[in-house]
Amino acid sequence: SDERTELETGEYPHVTAHVNVESGSSTISSVNTDTFDIFEGGSEREVISLEFIDKALDLAFVFDDTGSMGGEIDGAKAGVTDLTDSIDGRNIDARYALVSFKDDVEVDQRFTARASSLKSSVDQLRASGGGDRPEANFDAIERALDLDWRADAQRVIVDITDAPSHYAGDGSGFSDYTFGEVASDLQDAAVTFISVGPDKENRTDSLKSLAGEVGGLW
Repeated sequence: SDERTELETGEYPHVTAHVNVESGSSTISSVNTDTFDIFEGGSEREVISLEFIDKALDLAFVFDDTGSMGGEIDGAKAGVTDLTDSIDGRNIDARYALVSFKDDVEVDQRFTARASSLKSSVDQLRASGGGDRPEANFDAIERALDLDWRADAQRVIVDITDAPSHYAGDGSGFSDYTFGEVASDLQDAAVTFISVGPDKENRTDSLKSLAGEVGGLW
């Protein structure tokens, strides 16, 4: 695609890019040095070699557990089991975490390599409360970003909700973050953001828009 991204240059001349390969359009095996155009100060540079650095996976689920999410929570329990079984079956060095939220945020499971621990935490989720429709989703994402992500792992957040997010300045007092701040923090952390949520586009509170802003998936 024609998408542009800033590069991490701390180990120059080795540079790091966070890239998503969409299923159906390409495959990892077809990505090579000709796939990328690198520019420095406006001048194109030759890509000498290419190496994938993500030999491990850190996967955090950010989950809305308000009362309206009862059916989704039941589905998530089955989905998490299927997903973790699939990852384990491929012998991936994976860790899992779970953050839940209403108008407040709770870390239910910090990163663990034990899929059974994640399953147990998800099994304990109960849909309750909520009240006003927006929830503290942006703050839950920020709490997930504060977890102990590994430097050498592919980083993924799967965010599941049926509501827009509270945001700083919305008058509720429930959030400390704006859309722009969360987008910037996701990009700085090189996290692939996957949103499962309403078909709502708004650059103040929409998780669909957030996924689009950071090159994630909705």
